[in-house]
Amino acid sequence: MLAKGTPRGNSHEGDAGVVHRINQVARAMRSNNGIVIFVQHWGPEGDRYAPNSPGCEMLPSLEQSEGDLVVSKTACDSFCDSQLHSVLKQYDVSELWIAGWPTDSCVDTT
Repeated sequence: MLAKGTPRGNSHEGDAGVVHRINQVARAMRSNNGIVIFVQHWGPEGDRYAPNSPGCEMLPSLEQSEGDLVVSKTACDSFCDSQLHSVLKQYDVSELWIAGWPTDSCVDTT
């Protein structure tokens, strides 16, 4: 999860390549009139990923633009009990690119 609350805290030095590639793909999507949707994990109250907690914030190195969308989720699967499916239908999305970390949890489950 590319949020400040991950066990490594704010460092994410090892993830710099992942963040760089995500930023590249997001820029390409925007320049081709695609939409970029960030999925943000929310944990329960008291959890390091609780909504509006510092740990819930996405990494500042992720480039977010004004037109990008953010969908919150509470499970590993980004479609489970979230608005992601509705947003994809609303924007008539027929092709979906998924990027993120950790692939063995959130990305793989989605």
